[in-house]
Amino acid sequence: MAIVLFGAGSSMIVDVEETCARLRIDIAAIVKNVEGRDYTLSPDRVILSDDAGADIKTLQYIIPKPTSTASRSLVARRESAILSSSTAGPISATMLRSRILPP
Repeated sequence: MAIVLFGAGSSMIVDVEETCARLRIDIAAIVKNVEGRDYTLSPDRVILSDDAGADIKTLQYIIPKPTSTASRSLVARRESAILSSSTAGPISATMLRSRILPP
């Protein structure tokens, strides 16, 4: 199973990457959807939002939630534009655990 992460510029992305590593989930790409510094532990996986191709849009994705209302609104608009043609949906940590861990 491979997923896409959004928010390369969020410091929260490191926590998400580490969780994926603990659960042995491959990260196909980490989308950078705003200008600024990247915080990711895997800079080789970072792609710009404009470069998210059809192959990326077929994978499930995780979006770390920003803490400020203004940031959430901006990120939601940008992600909506990128994912409007996505064939997969978001995946939650609970969904990840249920797919990885036996009942």
